[in-house]
Amino acid sequence: MNEVSDLCVVLCVALPDEYHPAALERRLRRRLDRSTLDRIDRLRQPVDRLRSMLGRLLLRHGLRLRGLDDGAGVTIGHYGKPRLVDGAAEFNLSHAGRWVVCAISRTAVGVDVEQVRPFDLVLAWRFFHRRECAALAVQPAAAQHDYFFRLWTAKEAYMKALGLGFQRDMASFSVAPRADLHVALDDPQMSPQPYVLSHLGLDPGYRLALCHHGEPVTVLPVTIEHLLSPTIIH
Repeated sequence: MNEVSDLCVVLCVALPDEYHPAALERRLRRRLDRSTLDRIDRLRQPVDRLRSMLGRLLLRHGLRLRGLDDGAGVTIGHYGKPRLVDGAAEFNLSHAGRWVVCAISRTAVGVDVEQVRPFDLVLAWRFFHRRECAALAVQPAAAQHDYFFRLWTAKEAYMKALGLGFQRDMASFSVAPRADLHVALDDPQMSPQPYVLSHLGLDPGYRLALCHHGEPVTVLPVTIEHLLSPTIIH
């Protein structure tokens, strides 16, 4: 049996600090099929196209690691969540700033990465559960933005695992990040709770959350050069 087939695999790739967008896009395009490129070309911003291409290459690489067909077609579910047509595995993609992340598992999975940045925290009172707002309010001022993104990534990863996206009211359930990176989850609509929610280490300026069914997790950093390597069959 493939050694990663029973794992929840989280693949991460970062855009370089300095790069020429048009040149990198040309290199990535050579590794993707026409139908995938047609969808990606609808994105107007070059960085969005680059991150989408890297997401698809991460997915293909992850499927190969699991011994699955890396050319499997992708379809969009009722609430906008991409799925493999053949149903051989579940996956989820996320990107923010320089990072692109792909989680692949045997069962439903959700992942979210966000770049920690300052902004108006009134958003928390608009979207979060009252317990989360109370926990945020008692954080030291210097830590509030980081804590906000710990909450946000955990909540979004959970909603993505459910396959509902923002059809689900974010205030209808609550999360509570713990010091050991695990996240307590309280959802009155889901009992017993089949999901495990946690944060993963990635980059000091980012927060990454994963929601899955409890399989062992492995995080695999991947370089762009590895994804473009001629030894990797696409």
